[in-house]
Amino acid sequence: GIIDDESVDTFLQKVHDIELDIEPDPRLREMILQVTGDNPRWVFTASVASHAQRCLEKLGIADLFDGNIIDCKSVGLVTKHSP
Repeated sequence: GIIDDESVDTFLQKVHDIELDIEPDPRLREMILQVTGDNPRWVFTASVASHAQRCLEKLGIADLFDGNIIDCKSVGLVTKHSP
């Protein structure tokens, strides 16, 4: 069913509290650095920022984004999954 606004944060944290089977990816890190140089980098996700941050940390690239994460809450819960 539909959840009320007060329960959205709890729901989003709970569904993203999963074990991540992700390894550091040095090739991805190098590619990002080659493509973007010193320019700011952003992550756009239909998830919550905390989940995206955990993924970036597992990949070994979190430091490349300086916390610039636009998540579903940043855009009023309107995502690529919205009608």
